[in-house]
Amino acid sequence: MLSRPANARIELVALESTPRALTLARGLVERSSKIRILGSMALAIAHTAAGGFDAFCAPIPMRAFDMAASLLVLAEAGGVASDLKGRSLASLQCDLESKTSLLCAPNRQLHSAALDSLSQ
Repeated sequence: MLSRPANARIELVALESTPRALTLARGLVERSSKIRILGSMALAIAHTAAGGFDAFCAPIPMRAFDMAASLLVLAEAGGVASDLKGRSLASLQCDLESKTSLLCAPNRQLHSAALDSLSQ
């Protein structure tokens, strides 16, 4: 993981690429210094796992099947993922029907800061 200061300030956040996503993630967007929209959820989660992004947010429910491999990479790197309410994704079925919103970060401290931003 890339090194960073010890504080939990959200410097760089990645978002899913729709105008509606910006609206739904407004609290996080307003408290972030910079925003990136890569257009690929898999790449954004991989960059988050490596510490390149402080958080990745997909506020519009996405298929669990489409994010499963990236979430495995994130977990193996020590990252944290939940839905936008902070609920674990562990009980989700990995199929084409199951959908969830997503908030992930490279560590628990940044995940907590991002989650707090979304709830304000």
